Formats: sequence, C-alpha cells, structure tokens
Amino acid sequence: MGLHLGDIAPNFTAVTTDGEIDFHAWKEGKWAVFFSHPADYTPVCTTELSATAKLNDEFVARGVKTSGTLSARVARIAASVSSTGECA
Repeated sequence: MGLHLGDIAPNFTAVTTDGEIDFHAWKEGKWAVFFSHPADYTPVCTTELSATAKLNDEFVARGVKTSGTLSARVARIAASVSSTGECA
C-alpha cells in the first residue's frame, strides 16, 4: 500500500515512550511527519531523530506533529531517545 502527500494514513495503536497512542487521536487532525527505522542506534536513525528534535519548534509552529518508530522494544527506544537527545 502506498501513501502520497495528503492521503489519510491508516489508523493504528502503538505502545510508545509516551504511553499507548491511537494514531488518529494523537495527531488531532493535524499534519504529521511519521518515519520508521528497522533498528535502533543506526547512523541514519540517530541523524534523522536528532534533526527532527532540533527542528521541533519549527514543526510545532506550523501545526505539524512528528513521530518516529523503531522496531526495538520501548525500553530500548527510551534509551535511544535519551542518548539521541544529547546530539540534538
């Protein structure tokens, strides 16, 4: 299934570092940038997470919510977010 700019993404629930979310409820009708990575601590993964964190105020100012997903368990992702935050 392909998605294009402006398409409505399918809804899903996920356990996140902020608790369980329902994607459509979480994004509150706003635009969202959602990206995923096959593993944590990969070079591109940390670069994208850091760049998104640095630009967070710009996204918020434009009413855009951001989210990234990794295939690892939430505890490992929390550790990755913590270490990535040091780069942001």
